[in-house]
Amino acid sequence: MFLTLWHYLRGYVIIRVSGFSVERFVNLAAIRGIYIWDIKLDKNSVVMRVSPQGFKGLKECARKTKCRYKILDKKGFPFLMDRCRQRKVYTAGVFFFVALLYVLSSFIWTVTVMGNNRISTSDILSFCSEQGLAPGKLKMTADIRKITDSLILKFDDISWVAINTKGTKVTVTIVETIPKTQIVDRETPCSIIADKPCIIESISVSAGVPLVKAKDVVEKGDMLVSGTLSIMDMDTEVGKKYVRSVANIKGRCVYTIDNTIPLTYINKVKTGNITTDNSMVFGEYILDFIAPRVKFELYDKEEKDIKEFKIGDYKLPFKILSTEYAEYVKEEKNRTEEEAKAEINGLLLKTKQDMELGGAQIIDEDTKFVLNNNILTSKTTLTVIEDVGQEMGINIEEEKGEAGADE
Repeated sequence: MFLTLWHYLRGYVIIRVSGFSVERFVNLAAIRGIYIWDIKLDKNSVVMRVSPQGFKGLKECARKTKCRYKILDKKGFPFLMDRCRQRKVYTAGVFFFVALLYVLSSFIWTVTVMGNNRISTSDILSFCSEQGLAPGKLKMTADIRKITDSLILKFDDISWVAINTKGTKVTVTIVETIPKTQIVDRETPCSIIADKPCIIESISVSAGVPLVKAKDVVEKGDMLVSGTLSIMDMDTEVGKKYVRSVANIKGRCVYTIDNTIPLTYINKVKTGNITTDNSMVFGEYILDFIAPRVKFELYDKEEKDIKEFKIGDYKLPFKILSTEYAEYVKEEKNRTEEEAKAEINGLLLKTKQDMELGGAQIIDEDTKFVLNNNILTSKTTLTVIEDVGQEMGINIEEEKGEAGADE
């Protein structure tokens, strides 16, 4: 390896020697102290490498052995510098590109967050940006130790933070604390009210005083279970006790859902004509040096591909974004009444599935369709049984004040 590097720094010439006395040519060169290496037989000739200084002494060897030699290539740093001197604009461009690459690599272009489950990524990135760690900021201006300590102090759910910089990419790795056990409040007094109008289907009270029974009609906000208990001595109320009401209350609720589907609609039909535009992405900035010439009147724009560039594990601070413009034409289409009903039924099915996932039980469904002016309208009535109770705190001081006024 070191010998190869030495040859490259000094430069060497690759030549092809042909004739009837190639062996004598090589021996004569060796006698004269000319260093020749990497000798390979190539059909009726021999390919070898020689230093620029030794190449000058080969003319006498060729004359005495009546061999001919031809230069195939010139390799090494001295010849590279000669070419650079001849191509000054190209050389300047290379140095400018390297300098630009060095400057761009001094900035942060991407910040990613790993390990977070309960804390949102946007909150962490927003806080890091306030602390000077964000795309477009100089890496040397970001105080990593300070930002690490600030993250732990800012978010109670973070127990450990590591911020690693690799090239232009910064990775914030966090370890969250063990989730705190949720404490269920069973002591604070409260009553239960209806959170929607309904007909009481069933009520089972574990704590508190039930104020309604099955088949009662209630409105939103009506009290269903009271957390205020009267302490009685015979028929006389001698005091009050306040408890936290606990009950399982089911109500029969009615929902009305309206849907509208036109029988005539506009459909997009792709023509197959596509225009592609490539732009350069620096962090969050997109540079489009040549504006795309989109000659289509109607088109869909779609980002198709992002090509990243790497040198080993080092990610370069720019990407190539490919954007596709696909032409389409508007085509008027008609759907039958049955097809429109099928679409409405699909929408209703999704609504019912969402209700059932929320714990509701659908016991009745009635849908009526009306076709008017080529528009199909549906009105669906759903009867469901679901939880209708909502806790409401008790103002004990206010309750005592009302009790005193009654006395």
